[in-house]
Amino acid sequence: MTNASRERLASAPFRFGYGSPALDLAVTLRRRASERIDLLPAPRDAARWLVAAGLLPDEPRLSETDLDSLRGLREAIYCIGRAAVNGEAPAPSDVRTLNAAARSAEVAPQLTEEWSIRTPRSHAFEAALTAIARDAIALFGDESRRSRLNTCEQDDCRGLFLDRSRGERRRWCSMSRCGNRAKAATFRQRKKGESR
Repeated sequence: MTNASRERLASAPFRFGYGSPALDLAVTLRRRASERIDLLPAPRDAARWLVAAGLLPDEPRLSETDLDSLRGLREAIYCIGRAAVNGEAPAPSDVRTLNAAARSAEVAPQLTEEWSIRTPRSHAFEAALTAIARDAIALFGDESRRSRLNTCEQDDCRGLFLDRSRGERRRWCSMSRCGNRAKAATFRQRKKGESR
């Protein structure tokens, strides 16, 4: 992959719809099976993602330590999800990371005069981490949801998603991205074979 392609992918809008906020976070590290592309390379990117994910109303000022915490949670979620897909037990270190994030902030939401709910700014990031971790715990702790976890079949993706399709036969994290890439590759291979 060229540097221009990598930069274009890294600057692409965040994508959601993988089945839960925890899984949406896990796929912010794209192309895990090839040249990894981190969509959260800096604290500002992490702040943008938290707003885009609907976890915070406006961008918090994050530090490198905050970014490391979010990335650590992302990796724990991904590794636990992969273990679930493979029918394995999760690594104790990943479970500890997830549980620590789930209990990190007990921040009471506040009602504003405009009928919106706000988290006190001083604890907004911790509250967002807690919400993501608790979402992951609810996902992994529910056997019926956990059994619907899958990984994208696109060779260089391997992103996690919750398969809600009828018959649970979904093969790609997204038909519009990985599914189209896989079908285009199959088509090119077939055309190449026909031209021989």
